[in-house]
Amino acid sequence: MSEDSDAHTLPTSFEDLNALHGIHYEMPTTLDAFYRQYARPQLRYAATMLGSEKAAKAVVRSLYTHLALNWKAVLLEEGGPEAYAWRALKLRVETHARMTIAPTADGRSRTASTND
Repeated sequence: MSEDSDAHTLPTSFEDLNALHGIHYEMPTTLDAFYRQYARPQLRYAATMLGSEKAAKAVVRSLYTHLALNWKAVLLEEGGPEAYAWRALKLRVETHARMTIAPTADGRSRTASTND
């Protein structure tokens, strides 16, 4: 899949996500730059792991809401904000996958996935 594919389309700016709708917030330029660099690969990872573009966007949106609300502390995390964000994303993906378990026709559990 090419980098220009519409399959992993994200807004070009974090502010376009409206993740903080209703909350007065001034976006740090460092967070906006971080979003521009890492959001697409994070979305690809989440979509691959969850099998759902819609779920991946929700998880990445949740991640960036968390990062925005905690950005000053995230900058101080061991390993830097990149390592922290990937750890937080993986945890959110795992949590989402566990919470979307659906039974199969034969009654066994499986992770629900829909390719959106």
